[in-house]
Amino acid sequence: MGNLINCINMTTSDSSIVKTLSGKGINTIRYYVGETTNGNTFSIADMLPVAKEAVSLGLNWIMHIDMRNIITSDGSAVPTEARMFIRASERKTFEFVLKNLQMLKSENALPSIVEIDCEMNVIFPEVKLGSEDEKRVLNAAINGAKAENPDMKVMFYLSSGLDNEACKKPVNRFFVAGGRPFEYLSVDFTGKGLSDLYTLSQNISDLSRRFEKDIIIVETSDTIDDELSDVLIQSLAAVPLERGLGVIFSDKTVC
Repeated sequence: MGNLINCINMTTSDSSIVKTLSGKGINTIRYYVGETTNGNTFSIADMLPVAKEAVSLGLNWIMHIDMRNIITSDGSAVPTEARMFIRASERKTFEFVLKNLQMLKSENALPSIVEIDCEMNVIFPEVKLGSEDEKRVLNAAINGAKAENPDMKVMFYLSSGLDNEACKKPVNRFFVAGGRPFEYLSVDFTGKGLSDLYTLSQNISDLSRRFEKDIIIVETSDTIDDELSDVLIQSLAAVPLERGLGVIFSDKTVC
């Protein structure tokens, strides 16, 4: 995917925007994808024209799996008993990822990266999950991605970009429980400012070194000043061993 990902988080299913983004130097787009279109999460059917246009123009795209949308899109409540939750979510997650990657492949629109919310106790606060429970659901997503394409890259998303302990915890739990290998970490910095950059830099450097992963920063505010945008990109250079891959901004900042 090259040495630097210049990525835009998509909040529209209008495929005409892709040529504009490409002309502005964007090389990657990112979609929140679920069973249904709801807010900034899109069904595969709704975002497919954009993905096809992106791939045809040589852009990469990241499929961020909206785990909660997958589990609840049929109107089902989230099971509050861990055993029942695992039974339902493990199957739904695997089937969703595999089915949709197979369809995307048939349409010549495969993503380059499958991004997974790994903070299961944040996404599903109504059910108490142990590390083994979390691992099974996350492995289901990875297994679905690798079943279609063994070379598919997988990225774990961390929402607490300034909280090193909160970022480390789910990844540590996953590996201790015997989770499958994955390639990247995305760390969210949305809504923060210049005064927070030192903390972010320390966190992403530690995460990259500790887990031996490449790092992508996420800043998807609707507006962002040029200074913060530039400094975020520059901060990637501080990640050890050139593991700073890029920054994800909102499409509303460039369109």
